[in-house]
Amino acid sequence: MTTSDPETRALVVADQRTVRLDDEGTDIVAVRVEDGSIYVPVRPLCAALGLDASGQIQRIHRREALAEMVRTIAVPTAGGTQDLACLHVEGVPLWLSGIDTSRIKEGLRQKFVHFQRWARTRIAEAFLTETGIGPVRDDMASVVPARPDTSALDQIESFGLALAAFAREQRAFELRYAVEQQAVQGELAQLDREVGRLDTRLGQEVGRLDGRLDRAAEAFAHLLRDVQIRLDGSDVITDAQQSDIKALVQAIGQEMQRRGAPNPYQSIWTSLYKHFRVPTYSRLKIAQYPAVVQWLESYPGGAGGDANAAAGAGDAEMGGVPPNVL
Repeated sequence: MTTSDPETRALVVADQRTVRLDDEGTDIVAVRVEDGSIYVPVRPLCAALGLDASGQIQRIHRREALAEMVRTIAVPTAGGTQDLACLHVEGVPLWLSGIDTSRIKEGLRQKFVHFQRWARTRIAEAFLTETGIGPVRDDMASVVPARPDTSALDQIESFGLALAAFAREQRAFELRYAVEQQAVQGELAQLDREVGRLDTRLGQEVGRLDGRLDRAAEAFAHLLRDVQIRLDGSDVITDAQQSDIKALVQAIGQEMQRRGAPNPYQSIWTSLYKHFRVPTYSRLKIAQYPAVVQWLESYPGGAGGDANAAAGAGDAEMGGVPPNVL
């Protein structure tokens, strides 16, 4: 197995030792690579403890602290060189401490406890000279416990390694959490800006729609008035024609007053409404307009009529304002 990733590329073995882990003759292979690091193939250890090797390798990769200690190493075996998943010797106690004892067969549990306490020590001792530590001195024999159940220091060491691994995992988790929080905050800020832009655009669109609705309402009102006028039979005279009629009535009234008729406007309007059968001059038809003009121009007392005859026709002081007469 060869890749460009230095963590997955198979490392080369510089030295290899067979390590006896207990008095029952359980031997495993340990290797030292070119940088001096010592590794142990996972599968032989699992086989010695009756564990499923594939499941344990997956478990190791799931734990960040252990995954950092795993390398693929080309290990010489009886069947030829094989690329094997190997765990750094410092990670062996941490890995073993995380295995549930209930998963170990009853007859192998004592061996499992022994491995937890002594595996790292036995493996390291096999490479003492190469690692610069040197061989174990005779005066250290009393320090190394003769029985696996008499060592408290190894248990403390295993606990310390587990605690250190936990601290590394916690730091990595906190770092990932901080990075993810920062990313989430950035995305929320971006969403905030997008919502602000959409709100501005929505306000502009609503303003434009309001303007269009106002113009449409105004146009509709004009149309409604036109329709209402037509439904009322309103082919009536225009505003300009109404102004012409009022001006003629004003002129006639002024002429009649000049000739001595007091307040003639009421009589002019009353006569106009009776003659053309309308309640008010604004209801005169367009078709009647020429006849109305002609009638007013020939009105008695006006410019072409008899002022004295018209003088008694009305006595209300109306000025030029036309009354409504039914």
